Amino acid sequence: MSLLSSDRLYIVIGHGQISFCKLKGRIRPRLLAQRDVAIDASLISAPWEVLCAKIGEVLADPEWQAAEADIVLSNRLVRHAVIPFNAKLKKYPELEAFARHVLGRIYGAAAGQWELRIHRQGRTAPSIACAVDRALLEYLRQTLAGQKVELRSVTSHLMQVYNHQRRTMQAQPAWMVVPEQGHVQLALLSGNHIAGVHGLNHDGLQDLPMLLDRENLMTALAEPCKTVYVALQQEEVLPVTADARYELVRLEHTGANEAVKLPGLPSFRKGLARIVLDFQKLAFQPSRNAGWMLLAAGLALVVEMGISYDRLRNDRASMEREITASNLKLDDDDSGKYAARYGEKDIEAARQIFKRLTTPWEAFFTGLESVNNKYVAILSVVPDMQTGMLRVEGEAKNNASLLTLVQQLRTTKPFYDVYLSSQQVRRDNPLHPVDFVIYMHWMKRP
Repeated sequence: MSLLSSDRLYIVIGHGQISFCKLKGRIRPRLLAQRDVAIDASLISAPWEVLCAKIGEVLADPEWQAAEADIVLSNRLVRHAVIPFNAKLKKYPELEAFARHVLGRIYGAAAGQWELRIHRQGRTAPSIACAVDRALLEYLRQTLAGQKVELRSVTSHLMQVYNHQRRTMQAQPAWMVVPEQGHVQLALLSGNHIAGVHGLNHDGLQDLPMLLDRENLMTALAEPCKTVYVALQQEEVLPVTADARYELVRLEHTGANEAVKLPGLPSFRKGLARIVLDFQKLAFQPSRNAGWMLLAAGLALVVEMGISYDRLRNDRASMEREITASNLKLDDDDSGKYAARYGEKDIEAARQIFKRLTTPWEAFFTGLESVNNKYVAILSVVPDMQTGMLRVEGEAKNNASLLTLVQQLRTTKPFYDVYLSSQQVRRDNPLHPVDFVIYMHWMKRP
């Protein structure tokens, strides 16, 4: 879909209702449709068939189809935990095993049925983990796929509010409070990261000072944290406290309508770092931007080589004119011929340099950038100018996506003789991505 014109659908699953919001465009979004569907509070618990059936009934209307969907889950459906820093945990699988151990100690055997995402908040800072019932995610994915809606992201209500408001929360330490009907999620902000997170049931926001008193006793801070950011919808008001123990700061939050604020140019205002806990992204997925940055760097190198070549050619022409003007002659050897000043190795090196300069780089980059497959991440590209062979390594969502990529390359100029060298399904990852290696020619053989 086009970056500027694609339709986006936001689905917010709350405790008593499901909110739908459809937008047109990304830079300046326009609201196309909005709808709230009341649900029984008992649906916010397994089994998930009835909850997903409610979503499917709305998406069956063509008005809501042909869009990319972002789902925001109620904090009641999600489990958050702060994972202490451990210098021995270098690789992501090690950190994930430790996080599952921590969640198991907090929530018991049920944690074994959850899908997990972890975000490292800094080199020595604790990580934050988010877990959702694996069955719920599968039902949501199947429901949207059956209604021709592409699922782009699945995040929690807490992370949605945090990422939208992180630049407005300047004071630290501070509490960020995300209330829902009968439930409140509290996150402790300290040291430019989330240092603690806890979900509690309550009878109303009037109980907030009492809940904060208890949470302050459980923190490692020397003094109780007094600054409190509270995310409220427009019709809600801040609770009135009997004393001045806490400084309550309102964060404007409008549920599904918050999606309207998402697009636009990036803000350069300093604030807390963004946290990515998305269940539609592979755990520890390499950035696609890194591949494009490598291509851009390669293209810049080619331009620099061309400029240098022109400069050297001009210098050579200038030197030749100076030699001609000075009437200098080369010394003769004993045979009367000019003395050889360059060996075979020098000549071969010169040939290789000339070959690199005349290599069709532009066709190579144009062909590679024209291949559009968003279910495949290209991790490395290694061209061999001696043989005209290109080695491509990457990661695909599944075998179907990989085969589609191979077919695309076979019909894209200047590539030919495209073949799949190896493929391997990663069983240690819950999404089972496929690692692959592809070989192909991209210029005429020497």
